[in-house]
Amino acid sequence: MKKGKNFFYRIDAGPFLSEVIKTPENERGKVFLQLAIDLVDGKGTFPYSKQIIAESKRFREVKAEAGRKGMQNRWLKDNTVITSDNTVITKAVITRSSSSTEDKPYLEIIEDLNQKGGFKYRVGESIKKEINGRLSEKFTKEDFFTVHTNMISKWKDDPKMSQYLRPKTLYCASNFQGYLNIKTVKMKTIMNQDGQHIQVPA
Repeated sequence: MKKGKNFFYRIDAGPFLSEVIKTPENERGKVFLQLAIDLVDGKGTFPYSKQIIAESKRFREVKAEAGRKGMQNRWLKDNTVITSDNTVITKAVITRSSSSTEDKPYLEIIEDLNQKGGFKYRVGESIKKEINGRLSEKFTKEDFFTVHTNMISKWKDDPKMSQYLRPKTLYCASNFQGYLNIKTVKMKTIMNQDGQHIQVPA
């Protein structure tokens, strides 16, 4: 580090607390003294200090790039850089110790659809985009589960409509709220006069 140049590190409170908790009490003083030395030297000697240094370096690089492009230094939660007219120019999501989708229930939603419908959909960018659209409108993962239940029960036995049991259709902005609030008819199985089991409204 050059003399006289200030250097700042981004340390998230959650991961830091986790690191403190998992460090034995009698080792904490030594470990966090080493962390301070690592941050001053800019060289990580153990995984946590390496992570902080790498994340902070990436953040500075992206911010510098924004400055070179004359971009407004305004950052969203995922460190997306946007211009003064709110146009997204570049995106640099800093790698965190946890998954980059830690607060996005993509897998849970798609697994629920697959289990209920017998599908094999995978979480891709197009599916994430549709899910994000509905999450941004304050719908919850439970709302997705309800849509799956409603529409699978309504369409699964309809040859014409079963083809629409797919994320693109189910999660579409113009469809989702309607599918969520649709009144599905509950069915029950009874035996008719001929001894056959048939489905009738409950």
